[in-house]
Amino acid sequence: MASTEQQSLQELETRVRALMLSYRQLRAENAALLRQVEALGASVEQEKADVRKLRSELSALRAAQVITLEEGDVKVARARISRMIREIDKCIALLA
Repeated sequence: MASTEQQSLQELETRVRALMLSYRQLRAENAALLRQVEALGASVEQEKADVRKLRSELSALRAAQVITLEEGDVKVARARISRMIREIDKCIALLA
């Protein structure tokens, strides 16, 4: 009986050590993933700020173009601006 109990204790000890090792590895992996999430979050915030800045610049350019365009050029300008807005919206959708 003592031999069986000894074997059971050794098996239990082996399993506990394996479990502890697995726990340490998962903790390290979790920490790395959390750092990656923080870095990606910062990157997303920077990209959103860039999008806001570009929208502001686009708005200013629209106002400047509308003032300087003649009637025939307005249709071409509107089409160009519409294409730009669609492209910006696609970029925003990729960030979200």
